[in-house]
Amino acid sequence: MTDKAAPDEEPLLPVPQQQAPQSKGRRSFLGVRRELSEEELKAPGVRKMLLDDVDRLERELFDAQSYRDKFYEADKRAAILTVQATKSAGWDILSTLTVAVGSALLGFAPVVWGTGLAGAGALALGIALVCGGTLTKWLVK
Repeated sequence: MTDKAAPDEEPLLPVPQQQAPQSKGRRSFLGVRRELSEEELKAPGVRKMLLDDVDRLERELFDAQSYRDKFYEADKRAAILTVQATKSAGWDILSTLTVAVGSALLGFAPVVWGTGLAGAGALALGIALVCGGTLTKWLVK
């Protein structure tokens, strides 16, 4: 490559940092003084501009209010869904744990079946826990 820039490229110049204007309104009126005398307020053009600004601001206020209402509705819905998700997760963990313990007891029942009442108790408790956990999972959904 050569040190010369291509003919269709301009050399890069540092861009000076500028402050962004505070107002998002019309840029042509940034330097105009804001105080109006009585004579200036009597001019029909000034009144029309002021009424135009009032109308624009009322539209912006209406839009902002509708967005605020939508935000509050969405925020409320998000809070409800968050509570439902944590509640559902707790029930899901409890039902899964119940089914797991019941299944372990069902697996343990044949080992202690010959020792008398322990085998029958483990079998009955295992069946009850598995059925209860399954029923809980089904009811919560």
